[in-house]
Amino acid sequence: MLGYIIGEVAEINQSTVILDNNGIGYELNVSVSALSRCEIGKKIKLYTYIQINESEVFMYGFYSKEEKEMFLKLITISGIGPKLAISILSGIEVDKLVYVIASEDAKQLSSIKGVGKKTAERIILELKGKIEVGDFTSADNNSTAINDAILALTTLGFSRADAVKTVTKASEKYKSTEDIIQYSLKIINRI
Repeated sequence: MLGYIIGEVAEINQSTVILDNNGIGYELNVSVSALSRCEIGKKIKLYTYIQINESEVFMYGFYSKEEKEMFLKLITISGIGPKLAISILSGIEVDKLVYVIASEDAKQLSSIKGVGKKTAERIILELKGKIEVGDFTSADNNSTAINDAILALTTLGFSRADAVKTVTKASEKYKSTEDIIQYSLKIINRI
């Protein structure tokens, strides 16, 4: 099977990209995040997933391994197929989705187009034990400080959901582990 395709972006449509690889145009369904990184004429690498139905073949493309891994986790959930999984990944960045799941924030998850309250709750229920906050964070964010702060708060006895929720909020304002922990403790003490 195809793990990824490296090619030149030949066409960009509303939810698909056509990559030219040695004269063959591969049409891939992509998330908004992946679509935003594509430019006509630019050579890129997209990780792939192929879905074969009785009458059709669909190819999905992902800009990062983390996005593909989250997609694969989402489609294991009953009622979530590839189209809805791509819609979810279009509605929220992968690292934010991980925090939403870890903090059990069904309200934010259900604000994504196509995801109702029950689907959001099912996603949280089925994935919260299968993913870790550090597993899907990209290298360009403050993931080490965030993970250390979450670990510190859970070690102090706070629930993982509360720790993730407050650290996520604190990390928007602060970058160092110490500052994130201090701000998180202020937030938790107000609750």
